[in-house]
Amino acid sequence: MQHLQFQAFADYNRRMNQKLYRAAGSLNPEDRVRDCKAFFGSVQATLQHIMVADLIWLRRFQSIPALSKVLSSITQYPDIESLDQTLYPDFSELTAVRERLDQLIIEFGQTLSPELVESTFRYKNMAGVEFENVFWVYVAHFFNHQTHHRGQATTLLTQMGVDVGVTDFPHVIKER
Repeated sequence: MQHLQFQAFADYNRRMNQKLYRAAGSLNPEDRVRDCKAFFGSVQATLQHIMVADLIWLRRFQSIPALSKVLSSITQYPDIESLDQTLYPDFSELTAVRERLDQLIIEFGQTLSPELVESTFRYKNMAGVEFENVFWVYVAHFFNHQTHHRGQATTLLTQMGVDVGVTDFPHVIKER
């Protein structure tokens, strides 16, 4: 059942990113990169961070044989050196890459099976510290992290007078 939930989360991720990027795209470039004293500073830097973390986790997940093929294109994205790394300063390029990455996440979700999400997963973080847990815990964190930072970006946009619209999972998924 969890694998189906993760497929729905992948769909939610794509739909919310479409809403968020459309809303952020309505800002002038100066407002999009203005330091608002948020955790990552600006709307655009927050969106960059979400992508950075997605790339980190997808590269880790690629080490699983059952996922290596579906995630093989992850090597086409930049290497990650820090959590606040700017990958694509140009917003239109960031948006295009986000759309491609969200499609990859959809494909990743479709590859998950009950056996896979119940398997043990081990990885090293950027500092080289090793962690191990049931794989579904890391997949849940992957999607939860996105939602957490999209909430921050949504708050910044709201403070700038931009309405992202409905963000609740059951309503966004219902919009199919």
